[in-house]
Amino acid sequence: MTHPYLSDLSEPELKREVVDAKLQIETIVGHSIEHFSCPGGRYDQRTLQMARHAGFATVANSKFYANSSRTSPYELGRVAVLRDLTIEEFGAIYHGRGLEEAPSASGSLQRAARARKPSLRSPARSLAGEPRQ
Repeated sequence: MTHPYLSDLSEPELKREVVDAKLQIETIVGHSIEHFSCPGGRYDQRTLQMARHAGFATVANSKFYANSSRTSPYELGRVAVLRDLTIEEFGAIYHGRGLEEAPSASGSLQRAARARKPSLRSPARSLAGEPRQ
């Protein structure tokens, strides 16, 4: 297992990285592994199908959006919480301000907010839209 970008792999390589790795890790830790995170956040439909086939209950990517009850468990977004994040920025992220909703299980994109990905390091404005002090 080498942790490559899964969308770049052939079918046999993808199986080795998803299915075979899961079995190997389960043997080492002695229990089932249910959650999968795509290396580098990169994936394609083949990756999601392989994760389902392997028995994963969820797949996380690195897309910047808020998950909801309508989000597919195989396309869970994540939001980076960086060291220099202010408490106000964390609060905005926690409440989903400035984030889009994840694609629903049916595959359509439900938009909670039309804002683009906020810059967590922007010196001009916080995620809540207020000027920084």
